[in-house]
Amino acid sequence: MTNQGTQSWRRTGFTVVELLIVILVIAIITSIAIISYRGIQNRAHDVAVINDLENFSATMAGNTYRDGVPLIWDATPGVPSYLPLETLDWSVSKKSYNTSVERNLVFCYNYPLIAEIHADWGTPINGRNDWAMVSKSMSGAVFYVTNKQLAPQKYTGSTPMVFDSTELICGVVISQLGAAGFTSVYHGYFRDDLTTGPWRTWVD
Repeated sequence: MTNQGTQSWRRTGFTVVELLIVILVIAIITSIAIISYRGIQNRAHDVAVINDLENFSATMAGNTYRDGVPLIWDATPGVPSYLPLETLDWSVSKKSYNTSVERNLVFCYNYPLIAEIHADWGTPINGRNDWAMVSKSMSGAVFYVTNKQLAPQKYTGSTPMVFDSTELICGVVISQLGAAGFTSVYHGYFRDDLTTGPWRTWVD
């Protein structure tokens, strides 16, 4: 016999605490997914930059520049010509490079007959055609290759690589990587170049 004064009760919803717990769990999962996605993106950008530098090294290694003929030369004494760079048939994955900096894809080099030597870049050994390419990935990591280190390396030195108008990167390469010295620098990406940039034709 049922007591008519007693009614059965069934909970049909969630409490506020339970809803907050569910929201918190969803937020944590979302945050983990975003961090993982960014990590995957950064690794993809780094791999693309490394591949570009590998291709650049291979191209430079097969160029006559490596046999004593400069890739950058003085058509007019003291005035470098960058046209030979365009003959390399080399291109980069532009979306993988940091374009928030003023300059990127920094090419440090020596070539004969130059009248001026930048004081911060050291004095090159006579007859040497040393070069280095330094690039900053979208991930923020910096990678480089040189004529002595053809396999791309991640820069882990103590001196920051600053990709701006001070153009001290070549000096950092000398002090941190033991390069012989450079006379000049050129950029594959120059944000403020509205005439031939910001992406120079030799990286297209």
